[in-house]
Amino acid sequence: ETSLRLALVLFGLASFAFLIGWRTRITTPLVWLAACGYQYASRHTVDYHDAVVCQLLLWSVVLPLSRRWSVDAWQGRVERVWPDWLSRAAATGLLATIAWIYLTTFVVKDGAAWWVEGHAVRLAIADRAAMREVGAWCAQHLPGVVFAVLSWVTLAIELAVPILLFSGRVGARRVAAAGLWILHGGMWLLMDLGTFPLTMMAAATALWLPVPKPSTASPIAMSPIGRALVGFDPGRWLPRMIALLFSLNLLLAADDERQRRWPVDPDTTLARWLRRGHTF
Repeated sequence: ETSLRLALVLFGLASFAFLIGWRTRITTPLVWLAACGYQYASRHTVDYHDAVVCQLLLWSVVLPLSRRWSVDAWQGRVERVWPDWLSRAAATGLLATIAWIYLTTFVVKDGAAWWVEGHAVRLAIADRAAMREVGAWCAQHLPGVVFAVLSWVTLAIELAVPILLFSGRVGARRVAAAGLWILHGGMWLLMDLGTFPLTMMAAATALWLPVPKPSTASPIAMSPIGRALVGFDPGRWLPRMIALLFSLNLLLAADDERQRRWPVDPDTTLARWLRRGHTF
């Protein structure tokens, strides 16, 4: 019990450091490993919200998250470490993950409550399993036309986000980010969905970042430890191992979708090990 408490305390400290952007190069993989370990240890109580966090953190390991809105940027500790090809692959993976989430949710919304009757949002916020007081009040007092508009706006945002993300235009991605903030801000206000709305709002923030500027940090102003961390050379094999991890993650995600949508008998040990909600 003591070791578990200590692990959770360290997890919390690393998460806080990651949140403020302190030593981002180190804290990002630490938070990812801790989040995956926590999900695996408590896999009987977690759901897709936790899996989304692990996915987003995995792609972020080699992304230059510290270049904006961070303590590292404020202290001038921002340097390029990973090869461009690896960071570009991770950026593509991050965009593809976000796009896939909304594309699949759009596809499954094929009932009359969404497209014809327009009361799907009213049914969602009135669900006792995810009800908030504000949502319950809105479900009882707002006219049906409001929920019809909200239902159609939700569909429009979920369809537009994948298109805007891969348009290759900065303005389009910022529009996608704004749409996600509006969508998940409304979810967070009206429904109790745990950390999922806030997670996706944080992920959307990465879509709003401007083109990074070259670092003007002076190595002389840094501590010896800081210079050692900035001078870290990943070599050739570490980026390749991370790329292999990315590939393995994609294979597991694809097989996870296959098992969920097209179950295959018999239920083998390998299939159970790769079940939905696994570490990756």
